[in-house]
Amino acid sequence: MNHLRRSILLGLASVPTLACYAQAQKYPNRPVRLIVPYGAGGSGDAAARSVGEGLGKLWGQTLIIDNRPGANEIVAADLTAKSPPDGYTYLLASEATPSVNPFLYSKLPYDPKDLVPVGRMLTSQYALVVSPDFPAKTLKEFVEEVKRHPGKYNFGSQGIGGPNHLAMSWFENMTGMKMEHVPYRSLPQGIQEVAAGRVEAMFGPIGSISPFIRKGQLKAIAVSGKVRQPEIPDVPTFAESGFPDFEASFYLGVFAPVGTPSDMIHQFSRDMNKVISDSAFQRKYFQPQAYDAIGDTPEQFAEFLKKDRIRAQERVKVSGAKLD
Repeated sequence: MNHLRRSILLGLASVPTLACYAQAQKYPNRPVRLIVPYGAGGSGDAAARSVGEGLGKLWGQTLIIDNRPGANEIVAADLTAKSPPDGYTYLLASEATPSVNPFLYSKLPYDPKDLVPVGRMLTSQYALVVSPDFPAKTLKEFVEEVKRHPGKYNFGSQGIGGPNHLAMSWFENMTGMKMEHVPYRSLPQGIQEVAAGRVEAMFGPIGSISPFIRKGQLKAIAVSGKVRQPEIPDVPTFAESGFPDFEASFYLGVFAPVGTPSDMIHQFSRDMNKVISDSAFQRKYFQPQAYDAIGDTPEQFAEFLKKDRIRAQERVKVSGAKLD
């Protein structure tokens, strides 16, 4: 009798363990939320939705895109950091959230340590573009012209402390150029201002500016990557143009609230990488925007962020940008 009773009790004790195992095997077993710090319809939102569609098919569950634009990604980052770490809330963010904002703002409502890296989704290179009538065709000529007339020329950006602001101020520092910074509310507005000749230069993502280049509305001087870009193959790299140490790019990565179970983080990372590594997916969604899929692990992303934060600190300091 005692032996039978003991067997029954042991069997009952194993039920919760089996239930937990079954639940873990079915993760996710309900919709997952991806908080996106950009408005609906933009390129970042489009990237999130394309990957979300692929994950939804893979999981048999919906990935809900929760658009929370505002304050240089701070609204979305703060919401994510304060969300339950249950594996059902994630954040899509650029370098602004983990690396730039801590040095750009004197105080943040979130601590970057409260966001755990899951993996980088994509990266894209920048091109330095000028207005069609700017008196330079090469990067060397551009630098020489600007240095001959310090303070005469303006460069645009999508906002103070934004990636193209930091890229141009860093290049100014490297070359000794002096230009006036004109921040705009959005990237499209800045591109239009350069095309109209009201601002002379700007760094822009390849996917956003290549249509303007092909139409002759912008003149591309150089691209920031290590190799030429297929969208604008005639445009040389900064390295080819005599500036091998210059680098400028942006990335989008996924983060989770600190405390999210490691197995869930790694599964999200693996599944996202399955989606973005598919060649048909890349042709349909990433290549038209000149995005390169990354697909690193949480550990690789964490190592990348260590260097990214050092770089961001240096560039924010050089730019003199501060926001409160």
